[in-house]
Amino acid sequence: MRRKKMTIKNIIFDWSGVILNDIDQAWGAMNYIFKHYNVKEMDTEEFKQKFFLPYMDFYEKYVPNITREELAPLFKKGIETAPKLIIYSGIKETLDKLKEKQIKMFVQSTHPQEEILKESKEGNIENYFEEIYGSLNNKKESIKEILNKNNLNPDETIFVGDMVHDIDTAKSASLKIAVVTYGYDSKEKLEKYDPDFILNKLDEIVDLIK
Repeated sequence: MRRKKMTIKNIIFDWSGVILNDIDQAWGAMNYIFKHYNVKEMDTEEFKQKFFLPYMDFYEKYVPNITREELAPLFKKGIETAPKLIIYSGIKETLDKLKEKQIKMFVQSTHPQEEILKESKEGNIENYFEEIYGSLNNKKESIKEILNKNNLNPDETIFVGDMVHDIDTAKSASLKIAVVTYGYDSKEKLEKYDPDFILNKLDEIVDLIK
């Protein structure tokens, strides 16, 4: 994977699996929903291999004709007993280094907007981001709107995600894409889709920027 330094002025982060560690919670909520509909539950490894975005497409695959209105309250109940969510270790320090480089940072995520705002405040990282765009149904449909609204040059912008869908999202908007290996999709799965950069830790992105 190439490591040539880039001229980057803007970074768009995914939230879940990149900044927020919510994998166990999402897995638990999924199994709660599956149990409700008498669908066979998955262990964590199977979940990481089979989960994909958009999330409604995933749930419709296993629970045909389920609606967003039906899913939302079940998902909420499913996460009530899940482990407390935490910001991954070292994230704040990495954001500090990027801020020193005068990088403009944004968040784009399907994770609920109000939850991102709460979690970023609890993690003391809410002031690093120019804008936070949560509660998105489909990242590919929103990424170009974010670029246009904030006058971001695609040649100077990189998207950081953790899933194959993030790679597709970045490529659809002609953005560079870096993926982390500690999130939802495995390194082996991500490598098949030819991301520009694979990061074992988020702070590796700092050394990629001129």
